[in-house]
Amino acid sequence: MLYMEAERKSKQDNKCSIPFSYNKFSKRIFEGLKRHFVETTGQQVGHTIPYGLQEMVLGGLSNEEFYRSRILASTIIYAGAGKFLQLGSDLFRWMFRVKKDSSEKYKGFVDGLYGFLFILGFDSFWYKTVVQVDDFDKAVPIILGRAVMDFFPVGRMRTKAVDIYRDLAHLKQTKFSESKNRTTYFRDLPKEKRLRYAIGGVALVAGLTYALPHLTPDSWSGLAPYVETAREWLQQKF
Repeated sequence: MLYMEAERKSKQDNKCSIPFSYNKFSKRIFEGLKRHFVETTGQQVGHTIPYGLQEMVLGGLSNEEFYRSRILASTIIYAGAGKFLQLGSDLFRWMFRVKKDSSEKYKGFVDGLYGFLFILGFDSFWYKTVVQVDDFDKAVPIILGRAVMDFFPVGRMRTKAVDIYRDLAHLKQTKFSESKNRTTYFRDLPKEKRLRYAIGGVALVAGLTYALPHLTPDSWSGLAPYVETAREWLQQKF
């Protein structure tokens, strides 16, 4: 009798433990996906407009090539590339011993250097294989210009935007992003305002990205000759 009672109690304990483990696992998966979505959105807000300008002005991509590049980039980065980009940034900060009390200039230098090397390595493959530009020479000024701009200021803009979106979503900052000088302004806002800021940033970037093909050098008649000269010089040199 005692054996049967003990066996029944054991089965009940097992039934209780399975949902607990499952719920804990599900919660970790949800939190991981939420962090990936928030950090990736911050990346997109931080670098999409400068990248788009480089494609249209330096590379002279057609409207079709431009939109294909931006749509594919957004799709791939949300599908998981954004997570690798963020992990690489954290690894780079670890290698260069970035700490909470490190100066903002030093953090900016490390973020920019990572962006510079990442762009040189990744974008050649991106434009040649994924975007499939008609003439790869058009992509050379984009890659070089983007690498230089990612060194300063775009690399730092991206990490700052990620930090802000973490605060807007009330996510914990990583040990590599904590700073003694970092403001808590966005984290302290009411939930409704934080949501408006987050959506507003995405809407602004999306609208400007859509408008960029209509702001080609032909529209900027004063700048067009200088941009064309710079593009030809870069193509000759590289």
